[in-house]
Amino acid sequence: MQFGDYWQGKGPYHMVILKGQPIVPHLAFGLARIKEQRRERRQAAPEFQDPDEEERRFEEALGRLTDRLDQLFEIARTNMEEAEAQIFRMHRHVLEDPMLQKEIRSRIRRCGCSADTAVEAAIDFFCGRYARSNEAKIRAMAAEIMGLREDLLDELEGGDAPVISRTEASIIDFVNEVTPAMVIRAELERVVGFVARSGGQAAHATILARALQIPLVVNVREWREIVREGDRVILDGTTGSVIVNPTEAKDTSYRNLERRLQRTRTRLLANRDLPAITRDGCRIVLQANLVLTAEAEAVERSGAEGVGLFRSELSYLLRNRYPSEEELTEIYRALAERLGDKTLTIRTLDVGGEKTPPYFRLEQGANPLFGLRSLRLLSTHREVLQTQFRALLRVAAQCGNLRVVFPFVATVEEWREVCHAFAEAKQQLRAKGKTLPSNLPLGLMIELPSAAIAARALLKEADFASIGTNDLTQYTLGVDRNEPSVARLYQPLNPAVLELIRRTLEAAKESGKPVSLCGEIAGDPKFTPLLIGLGLRTLSMNPEAIPEVKDRVLHLNASQCEQLTLDVLEEVTAEGALRHINAFESRHFNKSGATARH
Repeated sequence: MQFGDYWQGKGPYHMVILKGQPIVPHLAFGLARIKEQRRERRQAAPEFQDPDEEERRFEEALGRLTDRLDQLFEIARTNMEEAEAQIFRMHRHVLEDPMLQKEIRSRIRRCGCSADTAVEAAIDFFCGRYARSNEAKIRAMAAEIMGLREDLLDELEGGDAPVISRTEASIIDFVNEVTPAMVIRAELERVVGFVARSGGQAAHATILARALQIPLVVNVREWREIVREGDRVILDGTTGSVIVNPTEAKDTSYRNLERRLQRTRTRLLANRDLPAITRDGCRIVLQANLVLTAEAEAVERSGAEGVGLFRSELSYLLRNRYPSEEELTEIYRALAERLGDKTLTIRTLDVGGEKTPPYFRLEQGANPLFGLRSLRLLSTHREVLQTQFRALLRVAAQCGNLRVVFPFVATVEEWREVCHAFAEAKQQLRAKGKTLPSNLPLGLMIELPSAAIAARALLKEADFASIGTNDLTQYTLGVDRNEPSVARLYQPLNPAVLELIRRTLEAAKESGKPVSLCGEIAGDPKFTPLLIGLGLRTLSMNPEAIPEVKDRVLHLNASQCEQLTLDVLEEVTAEGALRHINAFESRHFNKSGATARH
């Protein structure tokens, strides 16, 4: 069936193009699904006055939704590790909260309102109260409940709105903000893309969307006034364009673009098994950043030479309790064994700030990004971190490809404290008669300006380092990268950021310790010449980005990259640096990204 066959509604609609921030650079075609408009329809519906009937409707809808969550859990864990499917278990626990159910039933009985109105009013009441709490656990509970409200209302309504359920069309969800649960169940619900009013590069849902390669555009503010459920939509994740009710010519143009992109991907994957070596013999190691253990197959598919960064916090964020040592050991062992002899670098738990599991009892101050997070949890959650350390040590004793990297290290004192805690975990295993690894490299993330400035001292003690340019840029410039109002100030090419990277690489060269870079710029081929010129020889990125970056490496000369870097480092503004990079791109590559052969 062609996209044009999905025309919905009465009469022709004018094409509208909305703009937002692209997160996942893929195209998607589908019908708009907007739950807010369903809510408007429900509010216009007459109230039902029979409390017995409305309570029965609520009970049946609740039963259907909990059954659906159980089904989603079973389906999800066939496609990913069980720990990653736990989000559906967490949502069931929220629905089974006796206080929430009591409040809904009470409103049906006391007010004589419909089950729909009672659900909305009760959940709004709970969320309003929880959202004002000083406890992160309670605030997180509000988000979980609000995320389930529309699901429960849909069940009361009888499932998906007819405009969607009558077809077998793919769906593009228009939401206020994408949640991890939405992303995980996207494939199960025919969702091929998301458009959100808010969101940012580092939000956990966007990291998941990138991992699963689901097109996502955020910060699209106007869609509420323009998009109607059932509208035909083209989602351009490369430019951030959302084309609503495209003309036939626009639809054809995007279909042709999709075919060209597919041909390009096929061409790039032909180099999958080739090493990434510049024309003048400079070897570049390209590794993958992973969020899900189920992504292990993407390492092989993309030609990655290992995993430069595995974000381990998802095993915590998708649970309603702390994972056990045994559970973590099994997760890490399975991933290490899937990779064979390829390097696996696991980043230890990085939660706190705005990504805190609800069962963590953390008191956050006014500035959570600068508060109790990551390794700083040693002061309040030492055993939680040591449980993870013990699991990592047990896997390292069996698999020789493991490395451990600690995030958010600010000072030499913090580095020594976490190493001491790691040694304690080792002693705990020794006391239990567990086998210990003969060698387990320990490294740190360079993502705070203080760590970059102290890199010489830190690399005298660490085995390796990984530069996280996302946080390094944010903390150097004092810019929240998820805040649209200051997005223009988030500049990875700012001279201050480049100077910190240069200092780190100088310290690495002096110490003889390896350093990689795993921020967003590692996966952008436009920046590959600059990174090579700076002296980086290991880059870690989303696996989908590896084929294009490798193609860029194969057509570069390291000597030319070094000259570009010298020019960039002389600039005093990010705009000036970008002009040099764009000029280099224009000289050496054509518009399609292929090498410009002269």
